[in-house]
Amino acid sequence: MEHAIPPRSVHIHNSSHFSSIDFEPLLDSIQAASLLRIHPKTLQKLARRGEIQGTHIGKLWRFRASVLNDWLLRRLVQNVLTFQSQTSTVRTCRGLSCQ
Repeated sequence: MEHAIPPRSVHIHNSSHFSSIDFEPLLDSIQAASLLRIHPKTLQKLARRGEIQGTHIGKLWRFRASVLNDWLLRRLVQNVLTFQSQTSTVRTCRGLSCQ
C-alpha cells in the first residue's frame, strides 16, 4: 500500500492574521523507506546507527524527505569517488611489464 506524502506548505494563525510558512512535514518509517526503496526496518536500523538523520518520537521514527535526499546524494557521490579511485589504480599488464 502506498502512503501519500503530506503537503509542504501550511498556514499558521498568528494573532489576527494568517501567514504562510514553508514547513516540511515529517514522514513515518513506511513513507520514508518507500522513497528510498528499502524496508522500513532497514531505515530504522540506519537511523539508530546515526547513518541517516531521523527523529525518534515515542516509539516511532520520523524523517524529513530533504534529509533522505541529502543522504542519498552523499552516498551516490561517495560511490562515484570510490569507483573512480579504484579504476585509476588499475594498471594494464602485458607479459612482465606493467604500464
